[in-house]
Amino acid sequence: MNLYGNILLLSALLCLATAGSAEDDDDSIGWIGGPGTDEGVGMANPAATYCTNQGYQYSDGRCVFPDGSSCDAWDFYRGDCSYDPEPVKPIGMPNPAATYCTNQGYQYSDGRCVFPDGSSCDAWDFYRGDCSYNPEPVKPIGMPNPASTHCKALGYTSVIRTDPRTGGQVGYCVFPDGSSCEEWAFYRGTCQYNPKPKPQPTPTPTPVPPVPKPQAPTAIYTCTPPPAGEEKTILDFEPKSSPPTAVYYQGSSVPWRSFNGTFPATDPTLWVVTSSGWSWNSIAPLDAWITEVLYLPRNGAVNLYLMDFSGDARRLDLGYSTTGYHQIVLKSSTPGLMMAIFTLDGVPSNVIFVSVKADWTPCGVRPAGASTTVGVDLIP
Repeated sequence: MNLYGNILLLSALLCLATAGSAEDDDDSIGWIGGPGTDEGVGMANPAATYCTNQGYQYSDGRCVFPDGSSCDAWDFYRGDCSYDPEPVKPIGMPNPAATYCTNQGYQYSDGRCVFPDGSSCDAWDFYRGDCSYNPEPVKPIGMPNPASTHCKALGYTSVIRTDPRTGGQVGYCVFPDGSSCEEWAFYRGTCQYNPKPKPQPTPTPTPVPPVPKPQAPTAIYTCTPPPAGEEKTILDFEPKSSPPTAVYYQGSSVPWRSFNGTFPATDPTLWVVTSSGWSWNSIAPLDAWITEVLYLPRNGAVNLYLMDFSGDARRLDLGYSTTGYHQIVLKSSTPGLMMAIFTLDGVPSNVIFVSVKADWTPCGVRPAGASTTVGVDLIP
């Protein structure tokens, strides 16, 4: 064998010796590292060291974990393999998912929480809220109809009626005034009781003492008869020459100046001449002569009507007259309340009242047997 051949043989023997030593102890000097790695002589296997430093066991080039699983040591060292154990329950501690299930009133069986209707959830899903139990509410057996109970609790009457359309039985809540609502509609508030207000009793009026009736003004009278031909005859009259103190107009007596400026002079109007002015009523003695004033808004035929409460009515045809104020002289010959009214071409005036006092006789005493009926004082 030549020198070159001897050198090759020696080199092969050295390599075999080194490999045999590495198989006996990977931590020994001369260990060849992982793929593509040349470790210095005398350094420990870093993959083995990393495995044991994590608390695991190194065996035959693998890192063995507590649950018996393992990874190639170099894969574990490089992070290509990892250990993710399931959490281990402390010894003696109850399963929190099972405890939560039973605390809610349900049953725990084989890792599932079983509900009363037979449905179930994974116990841990139920614990984490990923699964829930939402049963349909069940009306307790024997419980009364809540709509009927609600009706009665409010003091109303619950009755059963037949629906004329379907023939079915329907509950109604009947109210004191006879109106009603379907019970469930009343319970839900879609039908309401709107009672009509009760009629209030009419209060007993407090007696009010009568107000003393004011005395009617006294008619201006005379006991001297008018000249012949002037009784019951319409006479011309100019009030501006001898104006009255006041005139009754639109419900009250107003001064002549105010009346004369506002009187519309559109309607036939009648007054009796009294001590306080022109009025629509007065008192007068028996058998005296009194004066009445007429206003004619236009020319026309005039008729005067005299009436008393005995039923006696008289019409005086005063003939045709002209526009303006006029007078007529009449005798208060009938005791009691007298009424007078005139028409102008059929259009009536207002009514005046004269109360003739039977016991007031300044013009002389009547013969025995004459009527003494006392009239009634009226104020317009």
